[in-house]
Amino acid sequence: MKKVKHIIIGAIWAIVLLYFAIVIMVNIPMVQRNIGERVAHALSEKLATKAYIGRVDVGFFNRIIIDDVNISDQANQKMLKASRISAKFSYLELMKGRISITSAQIFGLNANLYKRNAEAKPNFQFVLDSLASKDTTQHTPLNLAISSLIIRHGEVKWNQLDAPPK
Repeated sequence: MKKVKHIIIGAIWAIVLLYFAIVIMVNIPMVQRNIGERVAHALSEKLATKAYIGRVDVGFFNRIIIDDVNISDQANQKMLKASRISAKFSYLELMKGRISITSAQIFGLNANLYKRNAEAKPNFQFVLDSLASKDTTQHTPLNLAISSLIIRHGEVKWNQLDAPPK
């Protein structure tokens, strides 16, 4: 019985030490930039457009910070820029299959959203389409909750390019 107890305690300590080793490693600037490049590449492939992420910082327990986010639309125009996006999430809810963001913060947001004319799709439609399920026969509900959203120094522009400005 003592041996089993020591094995369990050893396994718990190994998991805790591994977690802290990973957290320390992802706080090295070179690793943060590398993670940012990989995330931007995956995002570029998913959206089929240009995306840039300066760095990704994983906090000690449940925070992710993404710096210098730039996403272009399919006409290669700047669509979204944010100097920092930060999110704090709940591990317990994640284990239950739900996404619970306790707080989200966006700093230095600059979104340029537009339609070419009244019949055209908006320039961000491709983002929504890329997130839509390809299989329409099965319906998997997205259980997402955002408790707090703070946008500081943000600017969102909406234009219809063929209409005169008001």
